[in-house]
Formats: sequence, C-alpha cells, structure tokens
Amino acid sequence: MKKRVLARDQVRIVATLLGIPAPFVRQTMARMKSDGRLPATRPVATAVTPQSFARLILGLCTILPSKATELEMQLGALPRVSGDGADTAALELENLIAEAVGIRDGDVNFWEGDLLVGITTPVIGITITKRDGTSMFRSYRLGRREDDRFFRFVRLPLNTLRAAAFELIGD
Repeated sequence: MKKRVLARDQVRIVATLLGIPAPFVRQTMARMKSDGRLPATRPVATAVTPQSFARLILGLCTILPSKATELEMQLGALPRVSGDGADTAALELENLIAEAVGIRDGDVNFWEGDLLVGITTPVIGITITKRDGTSMFRSYRLGRREDDRFFRFVRLPLNTLRAAAFELIGD
C-alpha cells in the first residue's frame, strides 16, 4: 500500500529536509497544483509518486514560486548530452527517486553524489558513484551557447534526495 502523507506534512518534510522555508515550499506547491503539474490533494491526499516528487524538486529550484511551473517544465525537458542516464532530465530524476525508495533496482550509492541544477542557465548535472566505486557524471542541457554559465545553481546531495523521497514515498 502506498504511503499517504497529508499536504501540510509534505510541506514540512520537504522544507525541513531540503532546508527551504516552509512558506516558499507551500507557495510553490500551490502554484504547481493550480497549473496541473502536481496532483491536487483534496479531499484525500494523493500518494506522492516519483514523477510528482521529481516535478516538485525541479519546481523548488526557482527564485520565485510564480515561475516554478515554467522552470520545472524547462528543466524537465532538457536532453541528455553526456553520461548513461535517461533521455530527459525529468525521467532521469524520476528514475533516481524510484531507485532511492526501492521501486526500481539500480546500483547508485546514494551516500555519495549530487544533483546540480542551474537556475539562470537551464542545465542539470548529476554526479553519481555506483556501488562498485565507479563515478560518472550525467549532464542535461540544450546544446552550447556563448552565455552558458552557472551564475546561480542549486546543489542537492543525493542522500538528502533519498531521505526526502523515503519520507514521502517509501514504505
């Protein structure tokens, strides 16, 4: 049976584990729900899925909650340019979350590695260490441009991603 977490508890869990102010998480979730990118939680809270949690993570990388949906869709559509991951960033993040909570098998060591999300330049980089000790870097972006730079980015350790996913989705 899937875990059911109340909407207010989702906000608290995400805010606490990711170190983001609760009002910002609440406003971002409300915006993404109104835009149809997250499932509505009334009258009964819906179960959090790897897809909805991946969307929330990408949406929370925004500077303003009103831009969360736009950024989430832009980042999620980025194609893979290096590494051995999924074809798009959204699918890669969903797969990582599903692996973190045991829905899907894999060999990622969640105690090492980071998710890096460019805010001013839409790019995603994921450093992964596999259980056998090999390291790899998966990157997602839209080709190269002259102005591509990381002016602002969000860093999320994979162990923090795993902890949050386990609280919201896990058994």
